[in-house]
Amino acid sequence: MRRLILLAGLVLLIPARINTKQNPPDGKPGCGGARDQISYFYEESVLEQLQPPDWRRSLIRIAVGREKKLNLWTDGETFRLWTTNITLPQADELLLALAQTGRLPLEPADAASQLKIKWESAPLSANQFAQLHQALNMALSKYVSSAQERYRPMLETRLTVTYLDTVSHRISYENGYERILVEVANDQSQNKAMLDWVRSLEKLAEEKFHRSFSAE
Repeated sequence: MRRLILLAGLVLLIPARINTKQNPPDGKPGCGGARDQISYFYEESVLEQLQPPDWRRSLIRIAVGREKKLNLWTDGETFRLWTTNITLPQADELLLALAQTGRLPLEPADAASQLKIKWESAPLSANQFAQLHQALNMALSKYVSSAQERYRPMLETRLTVTYLDTVSHRISYENGYERILVEVANDQSQNKAMLDWVRSLEKLAEEKFHRSFSAE
């Protein structure tokens, strides 16, 4: 973590990459000149659209990360770990290039299809996937229970934590019944279980794809 500030009566979570881009005056992604910047929310929507093949047809899907995407996927018979050949800074550059040449669509889904990313996958055993799944659910349980543990101290002190310019991890889980989305700040003192799970997945990806996946 780069910096941690404690404030009274204010909750503010700022992701690791503080976006200074603003929407142009008409609020739309545009072409050239003053309209060559991409809003943070448009960019986030585009990144949400980047999904591995057959993602929506899987039984269980787990997506991790912004800077470098890692996705776990199973249809009940096969178990795979997916990643892309594109990082967040590269996506930024590609979207800006589309905007500057007047080719950036209004719909994020259409913009995502123009990025032409390549997905890589590695097989996992059923046991590997089951262990990752169990460890994630245990970590999520600890993460959620901490909210209740903080309830009374927060009311008594009216103090909350503000994370500025720190690494954060977005993790989404879907299985058709539940959809869970969490944003985990890189604070070992508060989020150790979730951060340990993320790092274990990054290490597995490093073994499978032979490159670094750490966001630190």
